[in-house]
Amino acid sequence: MSAKHFSNGNPAQPGGYGSDDEREQQLFDAVGDEGYGPDGSVYGSDTSTDAGFGSSEAGYGAGEAGYGAGNAGYGAGDDSAYGSNAGNPAYGAHAGGHFAGSDAYTDGGSHFAGGSGAGSYADTPSDDVSYSQPAAGVGMNDGFATMPSSDYSRDSGRYTSGGHHHHHHHRHLALKIVLAVLAVVIVAGGVVGFQVYQSVKQAKADAQTVAATGKELANKIKTGDTTGLSADAAKISQTVSKMREETDGPIWQALSHVPIYGADVAAARELLGVLDDVSANALVPAANNLDGVTMKSLVVDGGIDVETLQTLVNTLSSVFEPIKDAQTRVDAIGDTHIQQVTDLVSTAKSSLDAASTGIDVAQRVAPYLPQMLGANGQTRNYLLMAEQNAELRAAGGFPGAWGILSVTDGKLSMGEIKSVETMQNQSVEVTDEERYLFTNTSTLKIATRSGDTFGIMDFTRAASLVSEMWTMMYGDHIDGVAALDPVQLQYIMQVVGGVTLPDGTTVDGTNAGKFLSSDAYWNYPASETDGIFATVAQGVFSKLVDNTSSLDVQKFTEALTKGIDEGRFRLWFANDEENVLPKMLGATGAMPSDPSNPETAVYLNDYTYAKMGWYLDFKVNRGEATQNADGTTSYAMTVTMTNTMDPATLAKAPQYVTGAGTGGQKQNTGDIALRVYLVAPAGGSVSNARAQGGGLQLEDSSYEGVPVTFGLLNISPGETCTVTYTVTTPAEAQGKELAVHATPTCGEAQSVIANKQS
Repeated sequence: MSAKHFSNGNPAQPGGYGSDDEREQQLFDAVGDEGYGPDGSVYGSDTSTDAGFGSSEAGYGAGEAGYGAGNAGYGAGDDSAYGSNAGNPAYGAHAGGHFAGSDAYTDGGSHFAGGSGAGSYADTPSDDVSYSQPAAGVGMNDGFATMPSSDYSRDSGRYTSGGHHHHHHHRHLALKIVLAVLAVVIVAGGVVGFQVYQSVKQAKADAQTVAATGKELANKIKTGDTTGLSADAAKISQTVSKMREETDGPIWQALSHVPIYGADVAAARELLGVLDDVSANALVPAANNLDGVTMKSLVVDGGIDVETLQTLVNTLSSVFEPIKDAQTRVDAIGDTHIQQVTDLVSTAKSSLDAASTGIDVAQRVAPYLPQMLGANGQTRNYLLMAEQNAELRAAGGFPGAWGILSVTDGKLSMGEIKSVETMQNQSVEVTDEERYLFTNTSTLKIATRSGDTFGIMDFTRAASLVSEMWTMMYGDHIDGVAALDPVQLQYIMQVVGGVTLPDGTTVDGTNAGKFLSSDAYWNYPASETDGIFATVAQGVFSKLVDNTSSLDVQKFTEALTKGIDEGRFRLWFANDEENVLPKMLGATGAMPSDPSNPETAVYLNDYTYAKMGWYLDFKVNRGEATQNADGTTSYAMTVTMTNTMDPATLAKAPQYVTGAGTGGQKQNTGDIALRVYLVAPAGGSVSNARAQGGGLQLEDSSYEGVPVTFGLLNISPGETCTVTYTVTTPAEAQGKELAVHATPTCGEAQSVIANKQS
């Protein structure tokens, strides 16, 4: 059949509820050629004059039977709904002005009453069914269409004006009109519902395709295998475009205007539109640029391929605007009511926020990457410092060894790793505040001893001072400082392999932390330990430089990230603009400075010149947040420090481990003398500090404008010192979680770092 559409329901207009043939054509068009009946007709009609749609009796559902074939359809028999031939309850009063009135229509002769007004039937006192004169023709939802006169008669299935007819004709025709309109509503609703179901079903299948392909694409990026990346991106883009085209159709547009839940449909359609645009304008171009570019192609023998790295950075920059636009559109999506849609919108917002932030940072890093890698024949010198957190310093640990890593046009060159003892007595300027906090009544020499310089809790300050010391001693200009501890070395050795010492001892990814922080001091003469530390560090750094082409970049990145999260790797650049990189990595080790980004810290300095840090169990516990009336937020904090050395171990411990008797700040051979610093968030405070054990006496001070509460304690073997206090973040930080940093100790589980609550 040829396609026709329902009009506004006015039989006086083409395509309305007119002749039998027209009505039959429209209904069949609505449901399709297949029909709903067993013989291809609609709702069980047959070919007889008493059963078919559009029969000579005119109406949907012929004869006395009502809707459907014979006596089997709607309204058939004595007790059926939608009309009855025996006067039993039939299609009752409708709530609107369409069929409403005091009496319901039955086939037994009562009048058909309805409300007055445009497009409705009016009440009439007689048994005749009359119309009021409506103001204008209306659609299905507003009652029946405009009629040309107050009376109607049936002549060959058409409406005419004037004349009086027998009641049963009126009843037949009224019933058939009611059923005709009801059929249109039912069938139209069924068709639309079926189409929506089919559309949603197809959209779901397409979404599953996108999800599966997206997962495959993400895995390729994660593993560094970008082969076929452009094909995956194209598949995602094509499928999403198809989904968007489907949901841009009239059915979905109509559903967007459904009260209340239409907002969810509109939100889902907008999300698809965003995904389509991001796929076409960001994902596909980026994938085309990166197709075939692997992490191994980035890292080549002896260094980094600067050109490939620049391609990666430029690609990220090129997708910034599409991502930013998508972020703005998703943020503008209003309230939704269906939980799944709400969750989708929330996920999209957080994902786009993260992507936008990451790309923004990459754009800020991009201009400096070439110069940081010694582009155009320049040479950059980076000071690598291997810290020893068996001898704790606030910025990490006492640096036991150091050396220069040079980079020219991306090519790496590792110089000799030297014991820290090779550089002493270089005097640098420090502030009175630094002297008071870090050297007063102590033996720490932050201004003259390179290892002690790391006693300054702000790594950016300590790194700048130690770089000055190196230049004074050796003349090389230092462009940056990277510091890492034995546990970080162990993480790296899990990727690059171990180092064998001259005596055959293997130090690798299973034992480096323990060997360098404890075993070396028990098993070797004190005069050899610094050399052993330097040998291991040299071996690790040389492996990184000499075997870059075979380096598993993903695993190396994961090892570095783990160390950064635990505070075991810190990075600083002399050119402050380049410090955007350590800020991006979270590796600055700087003091809190942003009131809207709350950070607190607990730092420790060891004042014994011993290697007792291996026996320190150090934990930081952040309590639940309490909201204050002034918009600030308070946290109950608890710090515990336990000296785990037992009497048997103490009895046989080398002096190099326990320290020189009662020298320095020590009170007895086995104690650990620490200065503890409780650092407030920027714009916040530390209050109500109480200490139990260790003889700790606390006082309030500040450093770089940030409140600091500090004091000296001595923990004897088996003793625990507990400090409780309150950290309050400023109102500017409302809604943001307090991050916690701490000086890393020897064991992986001995400190709680960065946003983790024990």
